[in-house]
Order: sequence, then structure tokens, then C-alpha cells
Amino acid sequence: AVALHFDAERNVLMERAHRVRGVSHEEAAGRLFNPGHSIEVAWFLLHLCRLVPNDDLQAIALRALEGSLERGWDREHGGLVYMMDILGKPLLDATVTAEHKLWWPITEALYACTLALEVSGGDAKWLRWLRTVHAYAYEKLCDADGGGEWYGYLRPDGTPFNACKGGNYKGFFHVPRALLYALRSAERQGVGGEL
Repeated sequence: AVALHFDAERNVLMERAHRVRGVSHEEAAGRLFNPGHSIEVAWFLLHLCRLVPNDDLQAIALRALEGSLERGWDREHGGLVYMMDILGKPLLDATVTAEHKLWWPITEALYACTLALEVSGGDAKWLRWLRTVHAYAYEKLCDADGGGEWYGYLRPDGTPFNACKGGNYKGFFHVPRALLYALRSAERQGVGGEL
């Protein structure tokens, strides 16, 4: 069923797909792309492929991860955009999704890149992406002077939208999970804190 969400032309996993026909960009809802969700599903698939080996599914996961990073990464200011219309049209939803960058897509990317580095046997592109995502996380999101917790919401230029580090949606979940999973993957690769 996840393959129905894979846009093979753009190498991303879309939010919505028809249960038979798959991806369609005819309507606004079918064009909604959330890089964080696509990246998160990619690493879920990589986990699944460790339990039930499937070369085709692993290839989709790695393609979706790379495509999501390439499409979702802000080349000017860094970080992942929260949501976008895959065809570049205006978003149907113009709330926080239209301009802010959130903490959790970066956590998903940190772990997904570490895991991709592991399952690919050390492909250098995943190390480059990991270093890029890591640098953004610790330069922009992490409040080192305020105890190390991450800001939840950044402006497009990467400055904090507010000083809040928790709230209705940002709880104690994504950051520690990502860091723990990334550390475990690094340890399996025999590199620990060296990545």
C-alpha cells in the first residue's frame, strides 16, 4: 500500500493517494507534500526491510529519502520546509505550514540519514546529508544556552519564531527518539559519536 504513495517521477512519498490508482496531482489535496512525513515513512520502510528483506521496498525508501531531502531542503536558509505543493502551486492550507520550519522533520532526517548510511554500507551521499542536517539542527534548533532543548518553530530564515520549547504539539518525543535511534545506528556501524 505504501507504494501507492510513491511518486516515482519526483522520488517522494505523497500525503494522499488513491487506493487503486495511486498518486494524482489533479487536486490540491493530492499535491500536498510533507518532506518530514516522507522521510519518516522512508525510515519506517528501512526498518521493515531489516525484518522482512525486500530490495524493491528498500530502493523506494532510499529514493524517497533522497528525493524528500532534495525537494524539501531550503537551499537559501537551510532546514526542511514543512509542507509544499509538489507542483509549486499555492498551498491549500496557509497556516503555520506555509512559512515556518518545525523541529520534528529535522529529527526524522537525522535518524533517516544515519540509518541510510548504515543500510547502504557507507554511501557518502548519506554522510553528506547527515552532516548538513546535523549542522542545521545544532546551529538553529538547539538552544545550547538554554539547556539544549530544541526550539519548536523557526522562521524561514532559521531564527526562532518564539522561545517556546514545548506546547500542544511539541512534546518530549521526536528529539530523544531521533537521537537514541541515530546513536544506536552509529554504534552498529562501529562509529559511535564519530559521525
